[in-house]
Amino acid sequence: MSFEVTSDKEREILKLVGELNLYNVAKLRNEIYSYIDEKENSKPIVMDMTEVTMMDSSGIALLTHLQRKIKETGTKFFLVNLNNTIMTTLKLSSLDRHFQIFSSISDIPA
Repeated sequence: MSFEVTSDKEREILKLVGELNLYNVAKLRNEIYSYIDEKENSKPIVMDMTEVTMMDSSGIALLTHLQRKIKETGTKFFLVNLNNTIMTTLKLSSLDRHFQIFSSISDIPA
């Protein structure tokens, strides 16, 4: 699992690549937390999950913790491009109501 950061004039985009699971979530959490702590603007953070191939309960926990940490900074947090399996997992756990989820980055309101 890795992530890439890109930015446009409206938002910061964190694109996750690979499996989001017990074996890599701790390292990823530390890297993303460091990024958030060093972030010097209040642009919304968009988690692009186009290339996330699998997510277990550790990945769900990471997303909920990230959302809490990001909101503590007063920054908005969005999830985009979730595949059907991940979206179903969030729906079954009723967590889809706790995230702002969009089909694509262009669907996020300005």
